[in-house]
Amino acid sequence: MWRSQGKTADDIFRRLGLSKAGGNLFESSQFDTWVSYVKLLDDSNTDDLMFSVMKKHYSDEILENITAQAKTEPSTRIVASSMEAEMWRSQGRTADDIFKFLRLDKAGDDLFDARTADTWVSYVERLNKYEKYPKEYAAILELQKRFDYVDLARMLSHAKIQAGVTGHAAARLNRLRNQQFDQWMNLKGLDPGRVTTLVARQPHDIRNAGVILGFYDFYKANGGSLLL
Repeated sequence: MWRSQGKTADDIFRRLGLSKAGGNLFESSQFDTWVSYVKLLDDSNTDDLMFSVMKKHYSDEILENITAQAKTEPSTRIVASSMEAEMWRSQGRTADDIFKFLRLDKAGDDLFDARTADTWVSYVERLNKYEKYPKEYAAILELQKRFDYVDLARMLSHAKIQAGVTGHAAARLNRLRNQQFDQWMNLKGLDPGRVTTLVARQPHDIRNAGVILGFYDFYKANGGSLLL
């Protein structure tokens, strides 16, 4: 009905009283109704449209407080995290800014043990989406600015094993590792033998086996020629 009447996302935000919800914005019984309408209007840029409306009615300071509180509640954590990322993007904050803001620059090899690592990877992917020419391996390229590419593979291998136990961010870790292996195979021209040689430069690292076996499986599954 609203759509046929030409109602905008801002029109319905006001009509549902969300412009006056304050700190209870995400918990409001009308918020889900509004989100559903925004998705109906623009399913491919829902977060962008939602935030553009919200910032008309609330200052950055208020939105920061609202999203911080909403992130502590399971029922509102996902949407609050998305709005937080849109806020960062609207403020022009770079991937490096958020890497430091989340204190991931202090994490070292334990980067993927930090729950905020998933927040950062998601933000990198969000920024890349709005680039004129999105990069195929955006998150991996950002990570390789900070870590040697073989060390990064070791970190991802270890984190993937841990995620298999804890369930934390397993899908994103698997996607990251597949992106790196695809880069190795199709851009760097690496094969399992070459990868084995690369990781063997640190022969006592117990994470090596995960990298070698993981790449072997990826290479084989993606049409790589294995010499017998």
